[in-house]
Amino acid sequence: MAQKSAFSMTEWYSHPGIKWINHAQAVKQIAFSFFDELPESLISILPQSVWIGLLKRITLLHDLGKITPFFQNYLNSDKKTQV
Repeated sequence: MAQKSAFSMTEWYSHPGIKWINHAQAVKQIAFSFFDELPESLISILPQSVWIGLLKRITLLHDLGKITPFFQNYLNSDKKTQV
């Protein structure tokens, strides 16, 4: 039988009780809700497809450090210290 990984995407958390991928998707939705409100002078710098690609990547990766074993262990510990 294959060994279950102790560190898989389905087990990563960004906050206590909040899965990392769900948090990243919620941040993406918020970012896209503000996209239409950006000034035309900013939007016109790059094609819309570039902005969309950037928003997807930025929101997915904004909390990348939280998937490290250090942070995951911190979230699961009883003795939380300031990080």
